[in-house]
Amino acid sequence: MAFTNKLEQKAYTREQVDFCRYMKEDCNLSFAEIQILFQSRFTDVFRDSNQCFSSRVYRDNVVPQLDDNGKSLSGNLLFDSKGKLLLTEAKVRDRTTPEGKEKCIPYTLVDKWPHRAIKYDWVSEEHKHIARLILQGVDPSDREGSRYPFPVSF
Repeated sequence: MAFTNKLEQKAYTREQVDFCRYMKEDCNLSFAEIQILFQSRFTDVFRDSNQCFSSRVYRDNVVPQLDDNGKSLSGNLLFDSKGKLLLTEAKVRDRTTPEGKEKCIPYTLVDKWPHRAIKYDWVSEEHKHIARLILQGVDPSDREGSRYPFPVSF
């Protein structure tokens, strides 16, 4: 399928954005590799370069803004005067800085959206297991078995 106009390209679905996030952040694939897998998975959609995947993944890096600047998982969500949830950009380059690590921002699909990760057939069983632990309130990265502040439910 060839497109003559960029306006003819369909917007990404939620699953397609999640697929790109999972392949990049959870599986550590390059955007060139993601393009090949994306085209074989979503055959009705054509993307002519791998640049579009990096742009889309980075645009999806937003998290709710908390009243304590994200310094803990127990901060309260912030809303604007119209009741709309305030979001803040989660910059990928900041995640390795001391300030970025302190914010504990989830970047992987499994960490950010565990309830969606367990539903996709393209997510590995190992990653689904980790997502289920997160949904039960268990921190799978903590060998002592610490729990998240509360079990996650949707």
